[in-house]
Amino acid sequence: MCYSAFDEGIFGSIAYLCPFLIAKLIINMKKFSLIKVLSLSLVLLMTSPFFTSCNKDTEGCTNPDATNYEADATIDDGSCIVDMEVEGCMDDNATNYNTDATIDDDSCEYPATPFLGNYNAVETCNFGEDTYSMVIAADQFDQIATISIQNFYNTINVTALVDGNNITIEEQTGGTNFTVEGSGTLVGDILTINFTLISGSITDECIIIATQQ
Repeated sequence: MCYSAFDEGIFGSIAYLCPFLIAKLIINMKKFSLIKVLSLSLVLLMTSPFFTSCNKDTEGCTNPDATNYEADATIDDGSCIVDMEVEGCMDDNATNYNTDATIDDDSCEYPATPFLGNYNAVETCNFGEDTYSMVIAADQFDQIATISIQNFYNTINVTALVDGNNITIEEQTGGTNFTVEGSGTLVGDILTINFTLISGSITDECIIIATQQ
């Protein structure tokens, strides 16, 4: 690409006049002495680089951080390859899965994660009230979306399926005498569980308000 070194102002005007002056010089050479002709030619020759120049554009990668950076490239052709290591969760089953991660930093979190921990439970049933400590852990067979509620009903352990901030306790037997089913919701650090417990011929409707510690 050819361009003028002085594209604006008086220098631009002078640059555009150069071809005209050279042509004029050739036409009127007979009117000047040899010394004047040589002097004028020398001046034009010495100053011409300041007025115009020609550069050839080169396509390539212009990003210096890229592995294929080309120092001579003047136009980026989109071929840059940037090899950067990114730490993050690389398990696509996790809620914080990072598609750009190249190094797993053990930061993966799963749907069950917000529920895990120790709770102080206040239980209200048709047949009375109770308070006790309850522990929620990831189920040993499915750490992605299943939790184990230990000391549930101050007696048994049950499992629950996680769906967002909600859990479902599918019908299951606790211990040898209880059948349990219900559902719950975690809001902040408060887990509310509504469930039905059947023991023999007795059915008890209960609600647990459990505060995460």
